[in-house]
Amino acid sequence: MFGFRKKEKSREELLAVVDGTLIPIEDVKDPVFSQKMMGDGFAIASTGDTIYACADADITMLFPSNHAVGLTLKNGM
Repeated sequence: MFGFRKKEKSREELLAVVDGTLIPIEDVKDPVFSQKMMGDGFAIASTGDTIYACADADITMLFPSNHAVGLTLKNGM
């Protein structure tokens, strides 16, 4: 008899880029983000004053006001 197991999905862990509160993307007041027009994600209501890199990634989008940065990790995420 053969046993089959579901393949586990791989997980990536990102570190928070700033101290603050994690906000689901659907709760962001800007509809471009809350309706996922820019893709899935999350927001952080920052309480700190230092921004850190969350992973080894390429910056693939920078909003003109510098309030949003899009990153693409080496695995495409």
